[in-house]
This record gives sequence, C-alpha cells and structure tokens, in this order.
Amino acid sequence: MPRENRLLRSFRAVEAFPALRESRDAVVAGLDAGADDAGAIVAGVVSDVGLAIRVLREAVRVAGAEPVASVAAAVDRLDAGALRTICATVPIYDVLGPPGHWHDAPYRYLRHAVGVQRAVRHLTATTAQPDREVLVTAALLHDVGKLVLADADGRPGEPFAGRRAAQARHPSGVDDAAIGAVLLRRWGLPRAIWEPVERHGSDDTEPRVAILRLADLVARHDRGDGVARATLLRAAGSAGVGEDVLRTLLYDQAGIVVVPPGGTPCPLTPAELEALRGLSRGLRYKEIAEELGVQPTTIGSHLHKVYVKTGTADRAQAVLLATERGWLEH
Repeated sequence: MPRENRLLRSFRAVEAFPALRESRDAVVAGLDAGADDAGAIVAGVVSDVGLAIRVLREAVRVAGAEPVASVAAAVDRLDAGALRTICATVPIYDVLGPPGHWHDAPYRYLRHAVGVQRAVRHLTATTAQPDREVLVTAALLHDVGKLVLADADGRPGEPFAGRRAAQARHPSGVDDAAIGAVLLRRWGLPRAIWEPVERHGSDDTEPRVAILRLADLVARHDRGDGVARATLLRAAGSAGVGEDVLRTLLYDQAGIVVVPPGGTPCPLTPAELEALRGLSRGLRYKEIAEELGVQPTTIGSHLHKVYVKTGTADRAQAVLLATERGWLEH
C-alpha cells in the first residue's frame, strides 16, 4: 500500500482510538447525576484521548463555523444524549483485558498526557496564561502524531514503550508533531490548539508553545526519560519561568509534598473547600448542594475550579492532595 494511503488509514485508526474503561464510566456516572455534575463530565473527558477526540469532533460538527477551542467548551456544546451516544459507541481499552490493535498504547499515552496536563495547569496558574483550558486540551492531544506514524509503520503498540525514542518522522521529513497538527486541523480544531502541538518540539518563545514544551519536558523528566537539566532550564527561560517555579513544579510533578512550617497555603476559596470536603465524605453533588443550601450547578462549578487550581484530574486525586496538605482539617 502506498505510504500516503497508509497515512490516511492511520488517521482513521486514531479517530477510532479507544477510551479507558474507567474514564468512560466516570463520564457516564456524571451524566447519571444530571447536568448538575458537569464538572465531573468535563474532568472525565479531558483526561481521556479516545473520549476527547469524539467529543471534540462531534462538537465541531454541531457548532459549524463557530470554533470549539477546548474540551470544556465541547462538552458545554453537546447535550446529554450526544454524550451518552459517544460513551456507548466508543471502543474501550481495559488494562486487564486482552490486547487490541493498539496493545497498551492507550494506557501509556494517557500516563504521559495527563502528566503534561498537570504541568500545564501548574504553569498556567503561575504565569497567568489566559488560555488554560485550550492548553489543557492541547496537552492531551500533543502526541497524536506519534500514534499516526506508529500505526502507519505497522507498530501501533510501540510509540510509548520504554524510554522516549527520538522524534519520529515521515519519509517526507515531516515530524510527528507536524503530523499531529495536520490531524487536528482535519478535525476542524482551531489554531490555538493545533499550533502549540505542531511547534512544541521547538525552542519557540510564543507563550502557548513554550508552556506546552516545558510541560512535556517536565512530564518526560518525571517518568525518567533522561531530560537534561540544561534542556529544562532553557525551556523554562523560553516560557518565562524562573528556577524557583521550575523546582517547585518538578517536586509537585513527582508527588513529593514538601510542607514548610505552617503548612502549604490552600489556594481554594472557602466555598470550594466545603465542596471538596463533601466529596471527601463520599457525597454526590446534589447531596453536597443540599447541605450547603446552594444549587448542584454551583457545586459543579466549585469542584471544576478545585481540579484546575490543584492540577488534579479527578475527585479522588483532589481529595488525596488536599488531605496530604492538611486543607480538609477543620
């Protein structure tokens, strides 16, 4: 088969990329709780590439000429019926099940992508970057070009196996980041998403590109890919990030909690903290709302802000982090 035909076939293969069972179930649980649990739905989709691809593409189809700039915007654009259909039809990857076409690539991809998202959330909070949700979406999709080229080469299970290999290239000389950007443009996603993906391997100082590059390097460093200290410092300089911020980010990325005298200052508002306390007790959004005398939609909004401020992907991570840092103590 001609190489170009294989590439198009691989585009379609990535468009059918599976979702993790746990991510799909989290979104279904959010839908079962009603529109009041929108924060949980967004958190489930934005941490799973298989779900995000389908939600973004369907939102672009529904939106027509209006751009869909993030997963959060895409979820907001779709009704519950459309989201349920996506959850019911998306292929599922089970980490304990038999290997499918992609072997364990869905699991390995998500481990790295969620690490990049966590670093992006930290960096956008530190640098006051206004495009946080756009960059969180770009972080999830930044390595789709690796999936395309791995599938085209007949090795779909290999792009994230072991230590990170040198950047993959198409025979034409186009690298995986550029291939990924082509695919995102094919889906109708805006420049704000595909441009950082296309250029995240460069030393570009454009803020979105520089933040995504630094976040990718930090996540690679955390998983032991041998990222040189000089490379991290150079990327931090391009992103306008000082050494103290970079050092804190590296500790946070590794899950190392360094608590100074007096504890780590809590970034949450009192209302956000009360909502998180409700989650820590195992309550649903509606039950927390009834206790606090507010609407469930308000609780959903509070908890989405909690995930963003703490750089966590879901309620379990947020509760664990807050517990470790003593924020839930009365």
